[in-house]
Amino acid sequence: MTSDTSLISIEALDAEDLRGAFVKAGEYLSLNQAVLDNLNVFPVPDGDTGANMVATLQAGLRALGDRPASSLRELSESMRRELLRNSRGNSGFIVAWFFSGFLAAVERHERLTRAELLEGFENGAYQVNSSLFTPVEGTMITIIAAMTRALHECPVLDIGGCLRHALAAARESLFLTPTMLPLLAKAGVVDAGALGFIFIVEGMLRGLTNASVTAEPEDGYRFKPDPAALVNWKPQPEYRYCTEVYVEDPRGCDGGSLRDFLGSRGNSIALVIDPRFIKLHIHTDDPDDVIGYLGAIGRIGSSKVEDMREQAAAVVAAHLDGSACAVLACVPGPGFAELFAGLGVARCLEYGKELPSAGAILDALTEIDAPAVIILPNNANIAPAATLARDLCGRDVVVVPTRNVVEGVAAAYGYSENDGLGDNARNMGDCVGLAACLCLYRSASDSTFGDLAIPEGAYFVMSGDEVAAMGDDPIGAALEALEAAGLAGKGNVSAYLGRDFDPALLDGLRAGVAAINPDAEFESLYGGQGRELLIISLE
Repeated sequence: MTSDTSLISIEALDAEDLRGAFVKAGEYLSLNQAVLDNLNVFPVPDGDTGANMVATLQAGLRALGDRPASSLRELSESMRRELLRNSRGNSGFIVAWFFSGFLAAVERHERLTRAELLEGFENGAYQVNSSLFTPVEGTMITIIAAMTRALHECPVLDIGGCLRHALAAARESLFLTPTMLPLLAKAGVVDAGALGFIFIVEGMLRGLTNASVTAEPEDGYRFKPDPAALVNWKPQPEYRYCTEVYVEDPRGCDGGSLRDFLGSRGNSIALVIDPRFIKLHIHTDDPDDVIGYLGAIGRIGSSKVEDMREQAAAVVAAHLDGSACAVLACVPGPGFAELFAGLGVARCLEYGKELPSAGAILDALTEIDAPAVIILPNNANIAPAATLARDLCGRDVVVVPTRNVVEGVAAAYGYSENDGLGDNARNMGDCVGLAACLCLYRSASDSTFGDLAIPEGAYFVMSGDEVAAMGDDPIGAALEALEAAGLAGKGNVSAYLGRDFDPALLDGLRAGVAAINPDAEFESLYGGQGRELLIISLE
């Protein structure tokens, strides 16, 4: 859906114009939040892509208040810190970093013309790609790249026309996201975060052209699921070296040829081309080739090459000085807080439907009296906020990337208060994979995942990104998933009870586990989580 804004010409923006564009972007995104939440790939009843993007953007808008913006620098200084501190989840992380980079680029100008708009998008894209350890195509980064390319190619100087051109390219790319991420094709949706970024820019355009915000139809972003989408999927190659190059005084740089060359050498490409310099971030297997190519265009001012396979180890190795450390764990319920405390964790940050922001994690870090801290995010969608908090806090902090609370518990068993930061980070990282995690949910509405229809009220179990079992009986679904996960060859099963789980069902689960594997030890503990009825650890 596009707005009827084609008759309004905009040659330049001042600070108040940009402020008004951001305000309308917040309104547009908020109005369509439910669409984004409902388009989540997995049939979990508490999608939060829209919620995380709204929470992040609204934090930056609150910093602006109702006062007029006197300069782009003032606007930037007001928004950037709050965007970063309040970023939530992967989607909020990308929104925060993009607009932080955008604002950092435009703040030195008095007005924003087409050239400054492009500069802002380039710097925002660069900030996003260089901040994500493993950027994935078919997500928000694909849309940002499409808009940036469209702004490069746009034949008009009018900012409104430029944004319309960028939005058209973005919507074309949006419907290609399922071909880049077959998991989307299997679920029959476009990427929610990618669509959310389009909503933000659409809202900005409407703010600049005094157009009203409208609700977008969710059905327009759904299509027939392809149950075979993942069968022949080959993920994009993982390149080894994270390479950053700064070129001074470039001579006759052909942006198109440079982009073609880089596209043949790697991915996660972020490129800023300025008459005075070129700035590049790329993941590649041929860093010397890339640097040599750029050296023929201009003078290499600086370059940095990091081996991503050794990067995590290098971060830890830098702190092998024996510094005493404590642990901060993010937990989905009060029962887990008690469990982690018993394992020596100094501070637990409890969260519910709303994931903790980078600022909340940063505040929790300040409450820990230790020279260094290890963070267990215990949720893949919290890891970006944990990483950002680490970067903002100015202390020695290592994030052990635990994807769920079961991995977090396993990692906590590797912690010793007698060891330093380096040894603890290494030992805890080694423990992460010792337990598998299954999560039992009840569907809040009818949904489809590939060829699997999940009716409202049905129980289903997620194992990673896949639905492992489904049925009308929660215990039956849990046992089916446990058997498929190899319970017969395992030794321990731990069931963490959610707030809404009926404890009377435990005897059936215990008996079913014993029937599959009489030698397996079974224990139940109160987790208190609100999302999952059961979180099951299998080791």
